[in-house]
Amino acid sequence: WLSGGPAASASALLTKDDSWSEAMVQMGMLSREEAMRSANAHALVAWMGADSGEVDAHVCTVTPTGPGAVVLCTDGLWNYYPEAADLTAAVPGAGTAPREAARRYVDLAIRAGGKDNITVVVIPVPGRRGGPRAGQV
Repeated sequence: WLSGGPAASASALLTKDDSWSEAMVQMGMLSREEAMRSANAHALVAWMGADSGEVDAHVCTVTPTGPGAVVLCTDGLWNYYPEAADLTAAVPGAGTAPREAARRYVDLAIRAGGKDNITVVVIPVPGRRGGPRAGQV
């Protein structure tokens, strides 16, 4: 979730990467920088599918209080901008021009090194509008 302004919910990471590097960081065994330098950094430790076994789903909810955008991206972008606030600052107002914002994110990832596949989708979320439904979420 990327905030679209001061009246909107703060930018927040809504997913967790089920990779070896993230597991090492969460357990406090390595810093993010150390974990990302490992050859195992992108090895999956959990996935969904017929051979996945029992899946421990991670659920996060955000209730926007103003405009913003949901950004879905691969680690080709996320590796360079792992914090939601950094993504927000890199392309201000992403929700107002989603196609252009997605292109800008891809360009930024390529310039940062582009060492992985880069896919970005920006979904604009408008602010609440007046009228009879304004109080409903």
